[in-house]
Amino acid sequence: MQITERVSPAEWSRRDVDRDRFRATFPGGSRLRQLRVERSLSEEALAADAGSDRTKASRFERGLEDPTVGILEQLAGALGPMIVEFFVVPRPEEPPPKPLRGGRRPKR
Repeated sequence: MQITERVSPAEWSRRDVDRDRFRATFPGGSRLRQLRVERSLSEEALAADAGSDRTKASRFERGLEDPTVGILEQLAGALGPMIVEFFVVPRPEEPPPKPLRGGRRPKR
């Protein structure tokens, strides 16, 4: 997580402070997606295995929402890696994972 500025507790408690300036963000969204795609899991399947919903999984991957430690544990349980693997930064030359085939799979 990256925090760019420090603020005193007194300043933080003021109502006019722009708290978004101090927001730490989850850097592992792309890594979460990479692990999910490597295991051929859809967002829906990952969310079901982790006890969450598909929209949350999507928001974590896109960096729109930050997961709690509890959610990270559930995602790690569903995907198999330790939580620390979500924070591995991919090499710059490493291409992003290819999207999974769209649509629902045919029933057998």
